[in-house]
Amino acid sequence: MALVPDTGATDLSSFVDATWSANPQLTPKDILFVGTTAPVHAQLLQGTTVDGSVTQNEQDAITESLRTPALAGDWCAATLAVASGYETAIAGAPAPAPAPAPTPDSSGTAGGGVPDWLIGLIILAVVGAIGSGSCAGAPNRAVFQERAAQEDLGKQASALLIATDDAVRAADQEVGFAQAQFGDAQAVPLQKALDDAKAELRQAFLISQQLDDDKPETPDQRHTMLQEIIDRCTKAQGLVNDQMARIKTLRDLAKNVDQVLPQTVTAVDTQIARIEPAKTVLGTLASRFAAQTSPRSWAIRMPPA
Repeated sequence: MALVPDTGATDLSSFVDATWSANPQLTPKDILFVGTTAPVHAQLLQGTTVDGSVTQNEQDAITESLRTPALAGDWCAATLAVASGYETAIAGAPAPAPAPAPTPDSSGTAGGGVPDWLIGLIILAVVGAIGSGSCAGAPNRAVFQERAAQEDLGKQASALLIATDDAVRAADQEVGFAQAQFGDAQAVPLQKALDDAKAELRQAFLISQQLDDDKPETPDQRHTMLQEIIDRCTKAQGLVNDQMARIKTLRDLAKNVDQVLPQTVTAVDTQIARIEPAKTVLGTLASRFAAQTSPRSWAIRMPPA
């Protein structure tokens, strides 16, 4: 096992390959387990002899079993998970073809069962801040959990940047269509929302560039910046989506206009036809009640003096 803070500018796969090549004591019967702590990653590389005994599904299961303890910073448990997984896989593998009896110096075990090379996964180096104490006691798990949380935030922020950029581009094309179809008045709110969304997206990209530059940020700063990217992208998408939903409603109405318009015309004609009879009724009522309510005159008789 090799546990390192990070792999520098080299990706993990290349680092694992280089580590294998640089250590001649590794043989086709060996397994190399490399973990990095900033951020948390892990990768396994097995020799060609192991390939014949462990299926791809078994390799995937072993990788999954080490994920949880690795993210928690418990590299001792992660290493034990790897050893246990390979032990189980190889114990259930078909027996290899007969071969000359090996000597104690040239093989793991001469009597069958689990070979010594599996029980003793080669410990190449344990370096970095947690040093050799990684199996003596749990390291600062809060640090590893924060790194894992930031990794998830980073993936979410990257995905949102791409999705928001696509949404803004689509809305930009819709402005012209909305203007041509429904007029300037209906296109203005969409254009306003689009301008605001572009401003939010522009700021999100600037923050992303700051995270990628040569100036390192503290974990708290990085967390805050990633969250701001997510918040700005979410706001931009909300602005655009609300207006796109409004335009869709207008389009749905336009699609149904052929059905709605004849119904509306019929309803209007019906009401117009009722106007003249209503006028006649009103005229009759007005004449009848006008005589009853006409002013009357009367004399006031004064008592005799």
